[in-house]
Amino acid sequence: MMMRVAAVFVVFSVMVTAFLAYVAHLGIRVAPPEDRTNLVMDVADVSNLVVGSNVLLRGVPVGKVERVETSTSHATIHFFLDNKFKVPRDTVVRLENLSALGESYLELEPRKSSGATFTDGQRIPAESIVAPRSISELGVAVGRTLHQLDPGQLQKVVNEADAGLPDPYTVLPNLERASQVLHNTTAGLNGRGRQALENLQSLLEHAGFVGSLLARAAPDVNALGPLIHFLWQAGANFALRDDQPGDTYIFGKFMQRIQQFLDDRGADLRVLTEPLTPNVQAIASALRNIDSSQILSNLLAATPPDGAIELHVTLPRPAADVPEP
Repeated sequence: MMMRVAAVFVVFSVMVTAFLAYVAHLGIRVAPPEDRTNLVMDVADVSNLVVGSNVLLRGVPVGKVERVETSTSHATIHFFLDNKFKVPRDTVVRLENLSALGESYLELEPRKSSGATFTDGQRIPAESIVAPRSISELGVAVGRTLHQLDPGQLQKVVNEADAGLPDPYTVLPNLERASQVLHNTTAGLNGRGRQALENLQSLLEHAGFVGSLLARAAPDVNALGPLIHFLWQAGANFALRDDQPGDTYIFGKFMQRIQQFLDDRGADLRVLTEPLTPNVQAIASALRNIDSSQILSNLLAATPPDGAIELHVTLPRPAADVPEP
């Protein structure tokens, strides 16, 4: 009985040891690494930093915050860096609180990739520390920005936006109808939507040839680039060398004269076109009734089976010589 208990205990110990070794292999440490560089910096506000907050180098974890000390004048943050990562002294330290998990962290942003690195026990200078703005500072900045705006221009922008937006009493019924149509369409699929997605998936599974076709089309698309560039340059040269904006002004005057002509002679043009309208409609109706398939059938029937067409060309006789008087 004792041997069985001892064997179970040994097996359990081996499992725990293997698990801890696997966790250590993944990079999860219970204690700080022995080979590290301890750093210190003084800040006015810790920005929600706590013991265990990450220290990131361009987004990569390189250390942790060890402890935070506070006083009546400032706060002191002690953190360390793993010596596997060489961080230059000329580095900006940012106190951030916008991680994906909503946690505060320290961000290291080296100004250059070379130079002396941090040494153990070094204190970060205040000019290299960037702290986030507080709510009061942001409020003051927003207030200063608003004071610099012109109320008249701001009101004009608001009025233009209000004029550009459609009437909500017109849009809301359309949105309601669109949502109802979408709901009815989805409900009317009767399970065929899943089948359509499965068919699309099957098409994508057998679409291996698309990549090769796109690759073969790449040289042609690349060759099209210089032509497009030439066309663009030709348009730019035409705009620069032509009499601009004189031509645009003359064309505008031409369009104004056409509009004036239509305004002045619209009644006369109507008198001329009204008698022609029935004839034009009759011609259009006759064109719609033409059987193009029958015409093609007649052409094919007139063509020999071998596809050769024999043409007989008669040359005109030369004119007789007229005797001189």
